[in-house]
Amino acid sequence: MNSLRTNVLIIALLFASPLTAASQKLEPAFESIVDRYLAEFHAVGAGPSAVNNGSEDYFKNRLQTARLLLRELQVINREALTFQQDIDFRYLRGILKTKVMDGEKVRYWEKDPTLYLRIEPIVSPRGGLLYLEDRPVAERASSVVAIMKTIPARLENAKINLQVFIPLWLEPAIGLLEGAVETFEIDVRQFADRVPGQRAELLAENEKVLAALADFGRFLKFDWPTRPKGEWRVGREVFDARLRDFYHIEDHDAESFYQWGRSQYQEQLAVLARTAAKVGDGRSWRQIETDLQADHPTEESMLNDFHVQVRRDRPWLIENDLMTVPWDTDNGAAAIYSPAYYNKLTFTGFGGAPVAMGSTFPGAVMLAPMDHRWSAEEKERFLRSHNHAFITALMPHEVYPGHGLLALYNNHNPRSCVPTRVHTAIKLGVTTWSGF
Repeated sequence: MNSLRTNVLIIALLFASPLTAASQKLEPAFESIVDRYLAEFHAVGAGPSAVNNGSEDYFKNRLQTARLLLRELQVINREALTFQQDIDFRYLRGILKTKVMDGEKVRYWEKDPTLYLRIEPIVSPRGGLLYLEDRPVAERASSVVAIMKTIPARLENAKINLQVFIPLWLEPAIGLLEGAVETFEIDVRQFADRVPGQRAELLAENEKVLAALADFGRFLKFDWPTRPKGEWRVGREVFDARLRDFYHIEDHDAESFYQWGRSQYQEQLAVLARTAAKVGDGRSWRQIETDLQADHPTEESMLNDFHVQVRRDRPWLIENDLMTVPWDTDNGAAAIYSPAYYNKLTFTGFGGAPVAMGSTFPGAVMLAPMDHRWSAEEKERFLRSHNHAFITALMPHEVYPGHGLLALYNNHNPRSCVPTRVHTAIKLGVTTWSGF
């Protein structure tokens, strides 16, 4: 796909280019728009974003903010932008167009319960306020209390806003709710014991949150299914716009993209068959895959097995001269477990970025842990999917030379551009790099 190659080239140029803020004069009007976008939508920098109380007004105000920023962005003189600012311009324009399209045409706040069940940054893939020790514990406790105070009202507003029922989304929503309940029943209570001076307030707000979650659980199971059924599909117009604006794929629409995907699928089936033939023992590729899954870690050894592979990849990358790693010292990348909440969101985990942009903390692949409530059969299925062949194949994507190395380049890039400031703000850049 030409657009995919273009995106890879853009990312490579972004991190390799000597045209930095140090050597070029930045266009201040554009920088102001970037700063406001990051503050409003990612709570980065001065001016915290609006508190998500789950009200319809909150979501409509977010939509209006995106409209205003897009309007200002579209009158920027692109000829005055630096090379990297112009890359940022294209990314940010696509992000804002997508936010406006989704807000006007899709209106997820009317159909997706998980919008109201996210509890970041109380927890995050790397630990969040409960676990990351980069801030004083009393300061983190105050932030946890402030967030917990917003949750009951948010869930009450959710019951008002969720006007249509999406059967496909019921099970994921209940799973995420269960993960949130476990976080407040176990993690927050344990955290409160570490802060004697704020323990009473933490536990009091925690009980209010648990009561609100229990009430919302009853709503999901008994009330939401009685509402008119809605459509989870976004429709061709929105899908085509996302391809063009958010993913910068201009040579495909929904139909041609589907046909391209089918052709790639068939090509991979042929590759699998040829690879199985090379093994030469008569097994099909499916049988080989089944046999590989049998070689998996134990519940006790899984984290260490991932960690060992993570530590192998950097020297392997350097020894084989596969990609430039311009730092002499190892950043100490590791494998760690995310809070249990995240096994409701992903079956594997998250890429190996450092703790925060500009941080000197090591990168890590954040693994979703097994749910202690799973049956023996469910645990075995989880372990088989995390077999040693899978670990060997996945870690180069997640850490070296994938997400982890990208994040190191981000942190050392003097240009405070959109992908550098908030690498999670632009999934395209992160995924394109690691896929490439």
